[in-house]
Formats: sequence, C-alpha cells, structure tokens
Amino acid sequence: MLIKDHQTYTEFFRTMARNHVRILHTDEEIHFVRMNLSAHPLLAKEDINEFLKSIRNKLEFPALLLNTYAVKPNAEDSYDAKRKTIQGEFFIIDRMQRDDFDKQDEVFQDTEEIGTDILAFLGEYYEASPHEGYFEWTDSMIEKLSNLTVDNLAGSKFYFTISIPAEQALQLNTDRFLPELFS
Repeated sequence: MLIKDHQTYTEFFRTMARNHVRILHTDEEIHFVRMNLSAHPLLAKEDINEFLKSIRNKLEFPALLLNTYAVKPNAEDSYDAKRKTIQGEFFIIDRMQRDDFDKQDEVFQDTEEIGTDILAFLGEYYEASPHEGYFEWTDSMIEKLSNLTVDNLAGSKFYFTISIPAEQALQLNTDRFLPELFS
C-alpha cells in the first residue's frame, strides 16, 4: 500500500521530491519540507516552523511543501467494508520577483506541471492496484498561490483524496483499554 498512514504519506512525498527531475531533493539541497496547517487560526501559527526555518536557511526552489492530511472514516457500503479516506494537500512553490506578473505566470505553469505529475503518479498507482485503494480524481483540485509575503513565493496548491481499506485501523482492539471498561 503506497499511502496508509502518516509515515507512508510523508515518505511518498519525500520520494516524489527526491525523484522528480525538476525538484531533486537531497540531504544537501533541501527541496522538501513539512507543515501542519490547521483550520484553527491559533494552531496554524505554530505548525509551519519547519517551513519557516528552512526558508531562512536552506530551502531550494522549486520546493514541495507537504501539509498533513485529514482522515475521514467511512463505511458507506456496509458496516464490514470500512475505509479510511485521506484528504491531503501539498504545495509546489518557487521564487519570483514581486510584481513581475509574467514570471508569476511562468511559476504558475511550472508548479502546476510538477504537481500534476505527482497527482498522475498517485492516480496510476491506485488504478494499477485497486485492492489497495482508489484515487478520487473528482476530489482533486489545484489552486494558485501568489503574493506570498514570505520571500516572494508563488506556486500551486494541490488537494487530493485517496480512499483505502481500513479494516485494521477501525476495528475495536479491547487490549488497548482497561478490562473494567467492558464489565
């Protein structure tokens, strides 16, 4: 299974950043960082520290910024067919000169191409391995980002959804509770 939990999610996108010919993340040339953007405004301020630290010190461009995913348990088909729906998002960003709108268009085009390559990889993987889950193409979305106040950045943000079998994760494990709870 390509993505099944937080660690495999992070590893997948780190692998994409290492192997996409226009990103080429390495330990020496950092093109990949993680974030945890929360919908809650107070929490979001503290969840982008890795990104802010990297942007000041060593982040190279274009870069893949990975936001943590949200999970929605699902058992619509039947009680026995539990699924874990992962709603993820990532950004591909690049530098530009402020108010250079032609360069901004170029950054939009380049970052959309890179991110679309990654979405296509996800889609192809799950189409070839339907027993491991499915990529919900109709839930994918691309949004443009510009005029970011941090370091004159622009790019594209990608939203996607993967639905995977989750029988293990959504089964009651009574060993994880004190026995008194069940008496």
